[in-house]
Amino acid sequence: CTIENVNKQLQIALHIKLHTIPLYLTSLYSIVEGCNTHVANVLLEISKREMIHLVQTANLLRAFGEVPKIDKEYLTPVFPTTGFPGGVLNNLSIDLKKASLQHIYKLFMSLNLPQYRGNSLGIENIFDEV
Repeated sequence: CTIENVNKQLQIALHIKLHTIPLYLTSLYSIVEGCNTHVANVLLEISKREMIHLVQTANLLRAFGEVPKIDKEYLTPVFPTTGFPGGVLNNLSIDLKKASLQHIYKLFMSLNLPQYRGNSLGIENIFDEV
């Protein structure tokens, strides 16, 4: 494990965060104010955490002497896409969508709960599993 390898992995992590934040915010902003407040609050909190992770990753890069790359046009996420930078979840279909049970199940739960990746559980079983 070299410092160059660590910096490369941190930069990939930074790119992944740049891709995940718009996913959560798009779903959050699709919720009509005053409706589905629990879901909206969860999406807001996750968005905030993703932003904190972005800053922490950038700070780690700085601590290792690397300048975080976030302002390059080629880093701008383009949706729809398949997978995340660095080959992470390279079979996962990723798109900006309004909040819905299907989107939460197919994307957000796949991102955060590995047991849901490629799982055939129906939407009706989600709440039994969470």
